[in-house]
Amino acid sequence: MKPILAVVYDTGSANPLEVLDAAEGLCDVLFLLDHGRSAVAEAKELFEEIPTIDITGLSDKDIAERLRHRGVSGIVTFSEYAIARTAAVADLADLPYHRPEVARRLTHKADQRRCLAAAGVEAIRFRAITDAAMARTALAEVGLPAVVKPTVGAASRNAFPVTTGDAWSEVEPRLRDETELIIEELLVGDPAVAGQEWGDYLSVDAVTDAGRHRCVAVVGKFPLTPPFREGGMVFPATVSPGTHRDAIELAFAALTALGVERGVTHTEIKLTARGPRIIEVNGRLGGYVGDIIRRAVGVDMVRLALRAALGTAIDEQVPPPSGVTYSYFLPTPPGRVRLTALRGAGEVRKLPGVASVNVYARPGTLLDSSAGTQAYLGVVRGHAPDHAAVTATVKAMHDLIEATYSSVH
Repeated sequence: MKPILAVVYDTGSANPLEVLDAAEGLCDVLFLLDHGRSAVAEAKELFEEIPTIDITGLSDKDIAERLRHRGVSGIVTFSEYAIARTAAVADLADLPYHRPEVARRLTHKADQRRCLAAAGVEAIRFRAITDAAMARTALAEVGLPAVVKPTVGAASRNAFPVTTGDAWSEVEPRLRDETELIIEELLVGDPAVAGQEWGDYLSVDAVTDAGRHRCVAVVGKFPLTPPFREGGMVFPATVSPGTHRDAIELAFAALTALGVERGVTHTEIKLTARGPRIIEVNGRLGGYVGDIIRRAVGVDMVRLALRAALGTAIDEQVPPPSGVTYSYFLPTPPGRVRLTALRGAGEVRKLPGVASVNVYARPGTLLDSSAGTQAYLGVVRGHAPDHAAVTATVKAMHDLIEATYSSVH
């Protein structure tokens, strides 16, 4: 009999069908669903014929007992918002996963900063606050420019730069509903490191087995879209071999300092004139990362995450990429706008090397840049012979796409 693996589903999780495909021949998957979570309610139809356990209203102890009763061998989540609970259940059920204190460091940005500083891996000025009214004092202590974001969150949601004292008056109303914020010095990137046309940051995507870290990919980025939205990603990255090596070494040092012993991780790194710097470490698969790596080199990071959760030794050999694989996020303006018309997506599909164009916004869609990476028109996926060809394709996209908006106050 194949082992049974529990997957806690929540916001940002890998698609259930993608997880089932990755588990083929490896394990049987049992999804844990809290129907009080909006992401579960929205995906209700996907789970109609998939084995699940309803954990709505259950305590962590009750969930652990049900997993023991079902003979579950491992547990994992692909959602930032479920890592802490997954770790608590794993601890109670004696299943391999991030230890609860490690999960806390991976999901609580202030705790992560403290841990990295104590280990001598990365030290930047920051303050954690529980009330937006405390922000002006914290900004004065941290200094400008700074970045303000929720202490717990993902996809750059509600992340804003504060470059002058006056800028805070525009940011503060958007953050009043957050229970805790972190204010930290803004790491300034050096555009020359990755190239003027590319983003000044990258991600090191890795899998850890019994405390041994293995780099699966170093993924480059398109420039950020204001305020802090990802513009897309490209593999391989455009950095030099030396920067590539330094980024991996920094990411591994951070993983070790945080106590990561197993699982897939996504470490974001800023490329500065002083060298690579840690933006943040995420204890799960990065958004869109699994897709681009699978298309580029055929390695399934969802399957790697499942194997790590089962305690299976990871010896995956990653072949070198041929050409350049990309995912480009069609941008929207900063602020709150409503899409009124969109033309040109059909023409983009005809561009050389474009594999797919997925349009998510329709006329009438409200788009709010504070939602982070989720606020875009759609995603264009493709492959090109080199980075220059990718740049030319993106330029052609912008020549073809015509979007109009109305402002929303």
